[in-house]
Amino acid sequence: MTATAKTIRSITRTTAAGHGTVIRLATAAVLAGMAVAATGGTAAAAPSAPLPTFTGYGPGTTSTTGDTSTGDDGDAAKLPAMLLSGKEGSTATGVRGLKQIATVDHLYDHSATVSPRSCLGAYATAEESTYSAASPQAVAIAVLGNKDDDHRITEAVVAVPAKKDALALLKSTATLWKQCAGKTMTRLSKDGSEDTRTFTNGEPKIDDDHTVLSMSQTESDGYSVCERAMAAYHNVVIDVMSCGKGDTAGQAVAMVHAIAEKAGS
Repeated sequence: MTATAKTIRSITRTTAAGHGTVIRLATAAVLAGMAVAATGGTAAAAPSAPLPTFTGYGPGTTSTTGDTSTGDDGDAAKLPAMLLSGKEGSTATGVRGLKQIATVDHLYDHSATVSPRSCLGAYATAEESTYSAASPQAVAIAVLGNKDDDHRITEAVVAVPAKKDALALLKSTATLWKQCAGKTMTRLSKDGSEDTRTFTNGEPKIDDDHTVLSMSQTESDGYSVCERAMAAYHNVVIDVMSCGKGDTAGQAVAMVHAIAEKAGS
């Protein structure tokens, strides 16, 4: 399926709850700047330190031909094959009994059901407002869940026209996540009134390999704790959220690496 931002439909969010050839994200100096910025200021304040710079590929990566080529990863038919099965998701995260419970071929749109709208890109994977400026070419999403229905993982791969577009999207996402750190988001009911479910964002960070941008999200009543992670593989953005009752730290990051490994195998 080939889709533009204008033709992408909406869907309701599903919540509960070795390293691949993803693009290297930032230098140590930039990471240090992020750590300093995270300790002060208000959640709504503009970033006070340099944003992560997304440059080049990590070791062992085969580059696409220039920044204007979509390459094989832009083929809509091949995107679903990048996603992890339930068994592969269990291996990556340590969550037992994961199975695929849904697949989606379009971006999400929570603009009418989440407040503040300015932080939609931090709220859920594959949000339309996050990707619209990058002219998404194709989308593949899978939702994994376990038997007890107390853990959900949404994994998405979104093809954009070129590697440079994926890098620009990650940079803008880092900006948004820094601005939305510490903010509480409220899920609205269908009639627009406030639901009792709220989610508070943690501080964005980059993993030790400097390849994956991640952020935690905690439900106000403590029922669900989530980790969101994003990275770029050639011209494809990998976008994952893992939510569950227990500690989910590291799970979305592990899923991103596993997806990249699978795509490169």
